[in-house]
Amino acid sequence: MDKQTYRNKQNKKSDQVNDQVSQIGQRVTGRVLSKQQVKYRNEYNKSALDMFDLKSNLKLTRQLSELEKELKEKRTYGMGFPATFFDYSFFGSFLNMLMNNLGEPTQGGQYAIHTKAYEIKLLKFYYQIFHCHENAWGYLTSGSTEANKMAFLLTRQLYGEKGVVFVSDQTHSFVVDRAKDYFRRHVTIPSQTNGEMKYAVLEERLNRLHDHGEYVPVVVVNIGTTFLGAIDNIKIVSQIIKNSKFEHFYIHCDAALLGNFLPFIDQESPLDFKKYPIDSISVSGHKLPGIPIPSGLFVCRHARIFDDYKETAYLDVKNSTLNCSRSGLAALMWWAFVEHLGKDGFKKVIQHCYKMTEYLLKRFQDISWKAWVNKNSNTVIFESPANTVVEKWVISKVGKWSHIVVMPHFSYSLVDEFIDDIKKQQRKGSQKQRLSEDLLWIKSTQ
Repeated sequence: MDKQTYRNKQNKKSDQVNDQVSQIGQRVTGRVLSKQQVKYRNEYNKSALDMFDLKSNLKLTRQLSELEKELKEKRTYGMGFPATFFDYSFFGSFLNMLMNNLGEPTQGGQYAIHTKAYEIKLLKFYYQIFHCHENAWGYLTSGSTEANKMAFLLTRQLYGEKGVVFVSDQTHSFVVDRAKDYFRRHVTIPSQTNGEMKYAVLEERLNRLHDHGEYVPVVVVNIGTTFLGAIDNIKIVSQIIKNSKFEHFYIHCDAALLGNFLPFIDQESPLDFKKYPIDSISVSGHKLPGIPIPSGLFVCRHARIFDDYKETAYLDVKNSTLNCSRSGLAALMWWAFVEHLGKDGFKKVIQHCYKMTEYLLKRFQDISWKAWVNKNSNTVIFESPANTVVEKWVISKVGKWSHIVVMPHFSYSLVDEFIDDIKKQQRKGSQKQRLSEDLLWIKSTQ
């Protein structure tokens, strides 16, 4: 349908509505309403919302349709980044309202269109799986970067400028940048070959700090590094900090990658507030459970520090969160995921990911391709294939190494298709090698 045809159709509908209004007016008042009166009544009930009718813009709808097709194709082969693609289209009916969880999650406030009740239910689920104490507190963030930043802000409020941040050289660069925003000093700990921090160096640097005055070490523990998927050993780190005999310290676990994995493995989870002296944890929602809105959770053991926070008058809520406006839709989607699956269903999703990780590693071994994975990680590191393979499968590449982050959308068939592309590259490489050897032999006989 072209634009002019569409407009004619809309004008015809408008005339029909005017006729209906006139007939109603005649039945009620016994007289026919004038066109001016009809126009006034239509304008009286009209808002600017009618102006946003995307379906009437044929050029725009065509562009969006093409973009959707392009993104869906990329989604099909997405393997190199921690993204997954559960179907959240059920929530389409919520897209025409602004669900804004303003400020403190435990207070409703004056803005009534929010989902804080579901955010609290979501938090209680994580308080349980992280074995939090009764005074735990948390909120839904815009992502793990905000959650990590909140940990640093909290440390500043607890200990002032005495904090010195310890990170490994595998810590996400955004974490390091945010640490610089809040602290004048930070120490980078080198990592082992597999990506874990070197614990002996951490111990040596902490002891050196202890001898130089009253400082508070703020140690960031990686629960899944960005490229190698390495997991710092919280048990070792905790013991080192305790042995260093600081009066105060702060441990933050950046669990953006594996915060939704490790609580559901059969082995002991490092994300345990009761077993380890963890002060806070950050976890991602858009990685898993694949919320289509960047989101995360911040969970800490220091709820009482927010008791003295002032309330924003016109909102009637405490400004205890780093960002005031927070996505109520993300909270609702995330809650629905855990409510629908429960712990058992969540565990089955995680088991599937680990099963696919093992299968991918096995397929690499079948074709004698260099590949390895850290214990309890879903990140498979392997020798980089040809650029055509990297681009098709949206793979992350650093130098001669690439990685694949195994997520719930992986299947045996998807892995096999990927390995088949690598095998095609191998065949082309061996053909080129044989051709090169033949040319060298011909030259040597001339």
